[in-house]
Amino acid sequence: MWHATAVAGCILVTVKEAFAVAPGLNSVRIVAATTPERDAYGNRHPDVLVAARFERDWLDGVQWTTTESARILNDVTSELQLKQVGVSKTLTPLPLDEQPELQALLSAIDYEELGA
Repeated sequence: MWHATAVAGCILVTVKEAFAVAPGLNSVRIVAATTPERDAYGNRHPDVLVAARFERDWLDGVQWTTTESARILNDVTSELQLKQVGVSKTLTPLPLDEQPELQALLSAIDYEELGA
């Protein structure tokens, strides 16, 4: 559960920052992807853990200091894709077979530029 809480917290901080620096935005889409290690052939195979859309006005009234980040993520998104398994609600990669937009996004990430 700690991993889901940490990922949700990072997403929420990023969303709040995006709305803060761009007051004209009404919504934000965000994708949380893994930074994978290289395989034996030197290739990376990133996964998407969360894909979500946030509406600015849905964040009004959120009790940020008393509510867990995973709960906030579930409650304030207008669109949410994630897969959690087991009692601990472990985040697992989303199946991307039928999601060409997310596949294209992952292929556009330059891990060398990120220093990963």
